[in-house]
Amino acid sequence: MRDQNWHYEGPWKGLENTAAGKQGSIHDDEPARRLGFRGAFVPGTVVGSSAMPAILERFGSAWFEGGWYDLNFVAPVYTSDRVRTTAAVCDEGITCDVQTDDDRLCCAGRAGLGYQDPWNSAGGPEHIFPDAGIGQTFEENTLQIAREHVQPMLQAAGDESACWQTLIHPQYLMGVALRTVHWKLVPTVAVRAPGMWAGHAIKIARPMPYGRYRVNEYLAEKGMSGRTNFVNFQFAVFDDRGDEVAVGRHKCKFIREDA
Repeated sequence: MRDQNWHYEGPWKGLENTAAGKQGSIHDDEPARRLGFRGAFVPGTVVGSSAMPAILERFGSAWFEGGWYDLNFVAPVYTSDRVRTTAAVCDEGITCDVQTDDDRLCCAGRAGLGYQDPWNSAGGPEHIFPDAGIGQTFEENTLQIAREHVQPMLQAAGDESACWQTLIHPQYLMGVALRTVHWKLVPTVAVRAPGMWAGHAIKIARPMPYGRYRVNEYLAEKGMSGRTNFVNFQFAVFDDRGDEVAVGRHKCKFIREDA
């Protein structure tokens, strides 16, 4: 496992925009261009899914028994792009990056083993989104996750790994977590809509077969970076027995009005 010469280079491929019909979002051409981008973004769930083949090649099924990753979206992926995932050994485990064929780094990630938090920050300055309180919780979400729910994301990412026939892809949980957030309880002021996913991080305690799960979530962090302000939500996933099977974070950033 410590082979310093190990590396991974995935195939070049295009990614699909599974949220193209979501008007007013960053996945819609008009709002994205209004913020100065070329066009609609491919969703972070799809971009992040592109990193999983490298993670599974390095760690195999052991990753589902206490693995983690931390993915940071540093540039948009458009449907016209061709992207490739590369990975290499680092002290914590591996780096796993997604870049375009014109050398634009879109996702910079890390992954490893051990049921540990891949984040080390919480809280944030009061003047950033002052009415969005750290610790704000949202109504618990109970749902049934079936293979047909996850399949569009897998197809958009071009991931045909056999394990997803029976197991839930962890990136699908990011979409579940986003839908759990009640945005009226997190007022985002002095920024330009729409928001953009900036990062996904998760730790997995055990494999998650398709079935019924319960998700709770709260606002864990807020702050500023460059020309954006961000909010970072933390969620936990529980199975039917009440056991915690995953904990994750998803960060959403907004361009400031004065930027």
